[in-house]
Amino acid sequence: MDFARNRLNKELVAICRAKDRDILLQTQGDDLFKWVGYVRGPEDSPYRDGWFKLKYEIGANYPQNPPKVKFATRIFHPNVHFETGEICLEVLKPEHWTA
Repeated sequence: MDFARNRLNKELVAICRAKDRDILLQTQGDDLFKWVGYVRGPEDSPYRDGWFKLKYEIGANYPQNPPKVKFATRIFHPNVHFETGEICLEVLKPEHWTA
């Protein structure tokens, strides 16, 4: 758990220092294992004017296992489950995840 906590602290600092302002992340309160993120819609898409909220649940065995990520903002996309907001990508499945 300490390894995961240290890794998450480093990643959060790196993200906050990044110059990319199309992705914003923060922890939910003091819980380092729950994040809220916002992504700006791509310029060349129908989503270009929007900001979309995501929720991240990160397990104590991170980075060996992937975080659970889902859209809190309702979005229609072939890789997003319409009802749950779950992102349906193989790279987020434990059997395909690489730390």
